[in-house]
Amino acid sequence: MTETDWKAHILKTRERKDGLCWTNFRDCFLTFSFQYAKSIPVTFFSIVEFLMVDRHGHGTASLEDSMELLFRRFGVPSDAMFTKLFGNSCDPHHQLPLPVYLDKVKMMTHMKQSQMEAEVQEKRRESTSARRASIANQAGGLSRLPSCHSDHSA
Repeated sequence: MTETDWKAHILKTRERKDGLCWTNFRDCFLTFSFQYAKSIPVTFFSIVEFLMVDRHGHGTASLEDSMELLFRRFGVPSDAMFTKLFGNSCDPHHQLPLPVYLDKVKMMTHMKQSQMEAEVQEKRRESTSARRASIANQAGGLSRLPSCHSDHSA
């Protein structure tokens, strides 16, 4: 969202005389999240998403809603990571407080970063192996060329 967009939203709230209402804030958030999905501040957006599913306004959300938010943002984790996040038994109606949810966001963020770093290293290894194979093929092709130092003393 550009500075101009923010200024437009601020002007809208000034016109209302009662400050920034939740609807305007949510609309601004959704606009930003769709337009700039790759550069969003994860913690801030996680808090806002959590508040959007906090049906009772107590700073808690159902485990089911929390899992949906996490999986939408980070993808479904492996079985081992799922167990690390939620344990072996999950009650979908259990209420998860915001600080606990943010701990899970942090864990998932670290997991995704580690996964991306591993993928980058694997691509580097594949690229290096391909380069070595190409050089070896070229070297093998050079050995089949006729020699420049042939004996002309016949």
